[in-house]
Amino acid sequence: MELSIQERLKDLRLSNDMIELLKSGRVDNPLLCKLAAHPDFVKLCI
Repeated sequence: MELSIQERLKDLRLSNDMIELLKSGRVDNPLLCKLAAHPDFVKLCI
């Protein structure tokens, strides 16, 4: 059985604020994804 969009979003555990930020266009979503996927991302956050 395929998950609904709401169920898939819930699995991501994004806050409502994060969802609104991604929808707003205020950030470059592809760039944000590349940064988060970078092996050193956790080091950047510390």
